[in-house]
Amino acid sequence: DRNASNQDREKQVIVCDYGCGPGYWIQALSNVFEKWNESVSIVGLDISQKLVDLARKKLPKARVEQANLEKLAEVQQALRTESSPAVSFGVCANVLIAPSVSSRNKILTSIRATTRTGSIIVFVVPSLESALYCEWRWLKSGPVIENVDGDAIPHETGDDANNILTGCLPRDDVRTKHWIREEFEQ
Repeated sequence: DRNASNQDREKQVIVCDYGCGPGYWIQALSNVFEKWNESVSIVGLDISQKLVDLARKKLPKARVEQANLEKLAEVQQALRTESSPAVSFGVCANVLIAPSVSSRNKILTSIRATTRTGSIIVFVVPSLESALYCEWRWLKSGPVIENVDGDAIPHETGDDANNILTGCLPRDDVRTKHWIREEFEQ
């Protein structure tokens, strides 16, 4: 019966860790949601097969799939939601860190397209204010800046203003998007 199938699907709660990495959030989500609702499915998605394998070992009951969050079709296939949005609650921790606006927009599109109306998604993003404050404190009272192995905001290179204005600061030689609150809300 098609109606019964749709009703069962509507009752099911899908909790998704978008960009699950090695599965730390999956464990926490599982502990909370499995006690709350018996028809919950915990799903983790990550682009890295190595991290997917680690997450599967950490929590064998969860379904962890490899998917590039920039590709909606891959995300829908991994969630098994090609026909309609199904995620009721999600976490997206330190995923929106690509310096490319296009990449971040594609990830947000995938998340929006796979979540039900009224869903809650918790985003964790690095703070630009925090990074700048830490850098200021480090320069003021920390060890000599050359001892930080690439975590310092480059200065005297001409890239300082661009890095700060875009919020894309190098961390371990990888440009990483940092956010100010107003920008993220926008």
